[in-house]
Amino acid sequence: ISAQPDLEVVATVVNGADAKILGTISGFGQPYRIGVSRTGRVVLVSDPPSNRIWIYDTGSRKELAQIDLANEKGVGSPAAQAGPEGITFDPITEYAYVTLHGTNQVVAIDLRTRKTMGFGSVGAGPDGIAYSPLVRR
Repeated sequence: ISAQPDLEVVATVVNGADAKILGTISGFGQPYRIGVSRTGRVVLVSDPPSNRIWIYDTGSRKELAQIDLANEKGVGSPAAQAGPEGITFDPITEYAYVTLHGTNQVVAIDLRTRKTMGFGSVGAGPDGIAYSPLVRR
C-alpha cells in the first residue's frame, strides 16, 4: 500500500510464488486492512475514513461493490463513523466478517450477494479479528 499527498492511493497485487507485480487496485481512501477470501475470488478492503468496505474481483481487480456503512440498517451510533477495520473470512461459507471500531460491532457480509447480513456487538474499539469454530468438548 502506498500513499503520498496529491497522489492516488493504490494497493499493489503481488504473486506470492515469484514476487511478480500483477497490478494494482485503487478507488478507496485509506486501505486500512485488505483480506482475500478463502476461495481467492474476492478481496475486501476496509476504509475507515470513507466508512466503506470495498469488494473487488481478484482476477480482474475490478470493483464489485462498496458498502457505505452510514447507510446500512443495523449499524450502531454514530453510523457515519462506524470505521471498518479488521477482516476475516469464514472457512466454510462465503461470508466475511469486518470489525467496526467506532460502533463496537462486527458485520457479517455475504460475499455472493455482496450485502450485509447482520451485525453483532463486541468489546470496545475492535480492530483485529480471526475466525475460530466453536468446538464443544
